Amino acid sequence: MTTIKFTTNQGDIVLELDGEKAPNTV
Repeated sequence: MTTIKFTTNQGDIVLELDGEKAPNTV
């Protein structure tokens, strides 16, 4: 699994990408 974290003006957002599933979007 790959975790991508980035910061916005509303706070931190973390996306977890699973190779066996579609990416989860916020």
